[in-house]
Amino acid sequence: RRLYLVKLRGGVAGRYGLLNEWLAGSIGQAMGLPVRRPTPVQIDAESGFEHLYIEIRELIQKSFGLNPGWHYYENSRPFSPHATEDDRPERHDLFLLDLFLLNVDRSAQNPNLLETADGLLSFDYESSLMPGAWMEHRTPHQNHGVLMALRNNPLFHENLPPQTFDRFFERLSDLDWTAIVDDCPAAWMPRNENSTAFDAKELQKTLRAAAKNPDLYRAVLQQLSALAPESALSRQQTALANRTRFEQQLIKN
Repeated sequence: RRLYLVKLRGGVAGRYGLLNEWLAGSIGQAMGLPVRRPTPVQIDAESGFEHLYIEIRELIQKSFGLNPGWHYYENSRPFSPHATEDDRPERHDLFLLDLFLLNVDRSAQNPNLLETADGLLSFDYESSLMPGAWMEHRTPHQNHGVLMALRNNPLFHENLPPQTFDRFFERLSDLDWTAIVDDCPAAWMPRNENSTAFDAKELQKTLRAAAKNPDLYRAVLQQLSALAPESALSRQQTALANRTRFEQQLIKN
């Protein structure tokens, strides 16, 4: 019997959050990266949560249905982004996955990385921008805030080896995007304005095209290297602004 850490869907920010978690986990596992695809966990009125605080009960009630869960690592410890002697190859690949998905929610203060008995483990991709941006024909790749968030990523390395970049995108372009999308629980597919789930074939096509466009991401990577590191005060202001947007999104949902 294993414990699971469950992310309640009622607290997920944005309609792409559940899909983002699935895509990141599926891509990471397919590429042999230390990322885990979530396990769908069913929560309903029979789950037995009446003894919890009312705020938690209300959140659980808003989360009835399938929620993403991951194996709980009991003896894990936080990753230290300042361990300069740590140059594990997976750090480069994890950053490139963040770059591909435009994951803007990883920072020195919030690394979303754990050291476990199985090694380094990366988690929490719900705020990734790429799937939603491509599906809605937006291009946030040139947005200064997005670029700065990627520049502040503790896995970012100014001298990332070109062969590492090329190898990552070669493997990425070879993935079975049909299987990755088709395996996603239907309840986690985002809805359009007519409450209809986005077309799976369109999403497959979108991801396949993005994976075969390494030049776009190479250009973004070059821009990151040209950016000056953000000051501590600026990072605090950005974190506060992000938190405010997150809370507004929760209220809206």
